[in-house]
Amino acid sequence: MTNEIRPIPGSPQEQLLKSTVREVGFGGQAGGGKSYALLLDALYQLHKPGYDAILFRRTYKQLREAGGLIDLSSEIYHHLGGTYNQSNYVWTFPNYHNNTIRFSHLEHEKNIQDFSGSQYPYIGFDELQNFTERQYLFLFSRNRSGNPDINLYIRSTFNPGGIGHFWIKKRFIDSTNLTPKYYKRINGIETETGRNDTEATSRLFIPARLEDNPYLYLDGKGDYERGLSQLDPIDYARLRLGDWDIRRSGRVYHAFTQPGPASYDLDLSKAEGYYHSHDFGAVNHVWGLWAKIGSIYYLIHSEKLAEGTTAARAGKVKSHFRDRKVVAGWGGAKSEKQQRLDYIKEGVKIRLPSITDVEGQINIANKMIEAGKMVICSDQLEVIDDLENTIRDSKEGIQDKSIHHWCDMLRYFAAGINKRGWVR
Repeated sequence: MTNEIRPIPGSPQEQLLKSTVREVGFGGQAGGGKSYALLLDALYQLHKPGYDAILFRRTYKQLREAGGLIDLSSEIYHHLGGTYNQSNYVWTFPNYHNNTIRFSHLEHEKNIQDFSGSQYPYIGFDELQNFTERQYLFLFSRNRSGNPDINLYIRSTFNPGGIGHFWIKKRFIDSTNLTPKYYKRINGIETETGRNDTEATSRLFIPARLEDNPYLYLDGKGDYERGLSQLDPIDYARLRLGDWDIRRSGRVYHAFTQPGPASYDLDLSKAEGYYHSHDFGAVNHVWGLWAKIGSIYYLIHSEKLAEGTTAARAGKVKSHFRDRKVVAGWGGAKSEKQQRLDYIKEGVKIRLPSITDVEGQINIANKMIEAGKMVICSDQLEVIDDLENTIRDSKEGIQDKSIHHWCDMLRYFAAGINKRGWVR
């Protein structure tokens, strides 16, 4: 490597580094040089006193993997006199006011609280599709500086797919184009305004293409592309072609097209009642909490319960009931009567749905979803992932049926809330 550190000339990578838009998403195809661009972009204000940057991957393991951010940074940052502290994952630059670039992770949702008092004028997310929207928006609130000469930037790289697919698509792909747009929240709803609105934040999406990276793109003849060709058709379309719209064919819950609002954006003071549904599984017990607002049932919480006693699991469920008006709960097959009785003994009343046929339950769930009566909130990421990947096998059965606990929890709810072909 030479001492010259620069992006690929004339590429989207260079466009990212030149952009003065506050929030930029750089995503699409794999192999477009996105992570390298993020590392370079974090350097651009290093010469300003009081500048600190932080770059996130979802897990520490992802940070440390070969070719990950930390690995790549060692090819760049030491050329600027940076020294790396392996114990706290921080590069310090003595020649630039001792400013720092830090690496961190947000493996668990609660990890956002570790940054409650932080301020970073530059925040970057690598592989944003692995993060939740709540994590992203919370860290957005930490984007600040005490030096008015430092510009505030949020940068992210991403591919289609992953748990963040829907919210990223909505935020960057559907809502922005190749020129900056401006947004702010009005009455809690993100609304597009104009560049003259002093309260608005600018946002830009920059498409990433493998063809723009001459180090990896070899006109279909390189090892990297041959590796991508081994992916299944859906992952190939997403990672090689950057396709945000492709869906798996034969999905069992075909009526599900997109999630609803995040649970924290709902006005739960209007909820008329709460319901719960469960799938006991052989090992995994998952459950969901539903809020009825008007004629719509929203899935506002979903959780995999840890192994342990029924009393401990029931206690965890009841901790979410609090002072809420809990009307009813359903779950399990006919053969799981004892599990229901065990929960009832612990104060969690779980009923057998009136319709017990699996396909009948799925049919009701699809009808409710299609009619907009059953809505999966956008922050229920594991449920959404299950909905996207529960597909029919060659005999029209459910492929890998035993692993789709979230979808079973949904059909138990739909069949339970159903009354004579429709809902209560």
